[in-house]
Amino acid sequence: MIIGGNIGLVPLTGVTLPFLSYGGSSLSTSFLALFFLINISTEPHVNTPRFFLFSLSIVTIIFLNFWWAIWKGPDILLRTDNFRRSISELYVKRGSILDTNLSVIDDSEGLAGYFQRVYYYSASGSVIGYTNFNYGQSGFEAAFDSYLRGINGHSNFAVWWNNLLFGQPPPGVDIRLGLDLELQKFADALLGENKGSIVLVNAASGQILVMVSHPTFNPAVIDAEMQTLLHD
Repeated sequence: MIIGGNIGLVPLTGVTLPFLSYGGSSLSTSFLALFFLINISTEPHVNTPRFFLFSLSIVTIIFLNFWWAIWKGPDILLRTDNFRRSISELYVKRGSILDTNLSVIDDSEGLAGYFQRVYYYSASGSVIGYTNFNYGQSGFEAAFDSYLRGINGHSNFAVWWNNLLFGQPPPGVDIRLGLDLELQKFADALLGENKGSIVLVNAASGQILVMVSHPTFNPAVIDAEMQTLLHD
């Protein structure tokens, strides 16, 4: 049943106690398993074609389980329609995005189970980006997602321990950018309604202090405006 759930053959919501747990699907599955056991135990001899077919089925299931759980697992985790990822972001605090002076640009607020992403700078959509249950991620939110979600930036033991105890990664790591938020706002004001971009680089150190692109959008209202933006 577990393997069938992993490869998408059957819906899987949890492991139940046979014949005791509440639910029709649990009882049906338990009796089906009992039927197979009784059928196998009453066989007077091994039926070679049936045994071969059974063995081939097991090998196929093992291969499919390896393919989806191990080989394709990281790609599935990145899909925007993966509810496991969405649930994780509700329960595990995502790291903050800070400017070079430690001013907060993006942050997650609320209590475990109700965390929401807050965007403190409304014109940051085209550069800082967004993270959204329906539309995925963009900008720095996408580039540093593994750190912001706590998968990277912690010791392997910390990641393993949190997944063992809670089934979730540790709290996300804060990211400090080279951007200066005040200069960023000033550059946005200079561009105004004009189309174009501004980049300001410290020639001595290579630090990018400003990265502005217009037109831009407000990531805080991406759910309401995404379809309009896609057709603009």
